[in-house]
Amino acid sequence: MNCSDIKNKLPQYLAGECSMEDKLEISKHISTCPDCRQALEELEEPIFNNSGSHKLQDTGRMLNKARKALILKVITTILASLIILVGIFCAAIPGILRSVRYPAVPDITRSLVDITQFTSPSQVGGYGNTLASFGEYSFNVSAYTCDVTGIKIKNSAEVTRSFDMVTGTYQSPAPHLSQFVHPDVKVSDEFLSERTSAAANKILTRNGDTTVAAVDISLKSVLNLEETAAVLKGLDLKVVWMAVECGGEGTRPTNMSSGQNQYIQWGVPGKLYSPNNPNTIEFSNSNVSDYSKSIIEELKWLDAHKKYISADKSLLKFQRLDNSVGSRAKYIIDNGLKVYGLRITGPSSELCKLQDILDIRLEEVKDIDFYYWN
Repeated sequence: MNCSDIKNKLPQYLAGECSMEDKLEISKHISTCPDCRQALEELEEPIFNNSGSHKLQDTGRMLNKARKALILKVITTILASLIILVGIFCAAIPGILRSVRYPAVPDITRSLVDITQFTSPSQVGGYGNTLASFGEYSFNVSAYTCDVTGIKIKNSAEVTRSFDMVTGTYQSPAPHLSQFVHPDVKVSDEFLSERTSAAANKILTRNGDTTVAAVDISLKSVLNLEETAAVLKGLDLKVVWMAVECGGEGTRPTNMSSGQNQYIQWGVPGKLYSPNNPNTIEFSNSNVSDYSKSIIEELKWLDAHKKYISADKSLLKFQRLDNSVGSRAKYIIDNGLKVYGLRITGPSSELCKLQDILDIRLEEVKDIDFYYWN
C-alpha cells in the first residue's frame, strides 16, 4: 500500500477495524514514513483530549460529592453538639444545682421571713416556696405579710424573691421609706410639720370611743426594751413593731425625695414569727426578758445565714443603698435593743394618752377603722 492507501485506512486502524494483515502493514509503514505518522498523530489528538476531558469531569463530580458529604457531616456534628449542650444547660446543670440547693430551702425561706420582719413594720405570718421546674436556674421563696389595725388583719401582701441557684442568693426586699426617724437624723421642717402629735391627736379624737387606729411614732430619745415596756404599762395597746438602732441610721441615699436623710431602718416585730417555731412570742410587760432573748437568738441565726441575702441591685445602683443584712444584725446583737420608733395599735382614745407619757418627735396615723378590740 502506498501513502494514500495508508492515510485512507488510518481511521479504521485507530478504531481496530482493520484486518491483521492491514494492521501489520500500516504499523510497518508508519514506523518508516514521517508523513503518515504525522497524519496518525493528528487523528489521535482529539481522541486523547476528549478522554482527558471526561476524566476531569469525573474528578470534579467526585470532589463535589465529597464536599457535600463533608458539609453534611459538619452540620450534623454541630447540631448534635448543640443538642447535647442544650441538654446540659436545661437538665444536667440545673439538676446538679437543685440537688445542692434544695436541702437548704428551709433555711433560705427562714432568712426571707426574718429579714422581712426585721426591716418592715408589716406583720409576718406565713411563708412558702415554689421550687424550680425542669431546666430552671431559680425558684421563688415568699413571706406573707399583713397590716394590723386594732385586732383586724388587713392589706395582706406577699413578699416574693427569686433565689438564684447559681449564686446561691436572692435580693433583699426593698425597704419602705422610713416611717421612723432616729433622734440624731436631720429632717426638713416641712417633713416635721406634716407629722406632729397635734395633727395625729386631732384625727384620733374625732371618734375616739368608737374607732381603733395604728400610729407610727418617732421618739426624741432612745429607750431600751425595759423602758419601753414600762412606759406602755397600764395602756390597753399593742406594739406592732419597734424601730431599733442598727448602726445604719446615718445612711444618706444618693437621691432623696422625702425631706429626711434616713432610709435604712431595722426593727423588731411585736410578735416574733419564725418558721422553725410554731409558737410565736409577743412583746408585753410580763415577758420582756423572754421576748428579748428570742429576738436576739433569731438575729444571731439571721447573721449566721446572711449569705443567702444580697443587696437589691436597683437600690444599690441608683441610691447607693446596700439593704442586705451586712453588719446590722450583729450591731443589734452587740448593742442591745435600743428603741427609737414604735408602731402601736389599739383604741383611738388609748393612743391619745401616748402624747402625755412619750417624748414624741414625729407621729403619723397610718390607719383608722371601726372599733375592733377586745
